[in-house]
Amino acid sequence: MGWGTTFNCEIFLSRENITSKEQLESLVEDKKLLLTEIKQKLAMFASANPRDIVPKEWEDESISYLNNNIEELMEDFSNIHRQLINYEYCLANYSTIRND
Repeated sequence: MGWGTTFNCEIFLSRENITSKEQLESLVEDKKLLLTEIKQKLAMFASANPRDIVPKEWEDESISYLNNNIEELMEDFSNIHRQLINYEYCLANYSTIRND
């Protein structure tokens, strides 16, 4: 009678269960797309006239409106970029992690 150990690995990132390389590649592409969208919004804020992008209810506090939106975009960018780095690391080491 022989003894053996079976090892099954699933990758868990931030409460996500990633079970295939294709799913991981899809997540990487999704995060890259989100980062591109945020960059475009930041470029819009940088190049637009504040009167053109600030809603009527924020006219008196246009600088606060812009500051809040840019701060939120930068925080989102940072979080998404961190996730992207984790996904790319896992993708680069997928065969090692999955024991394929």
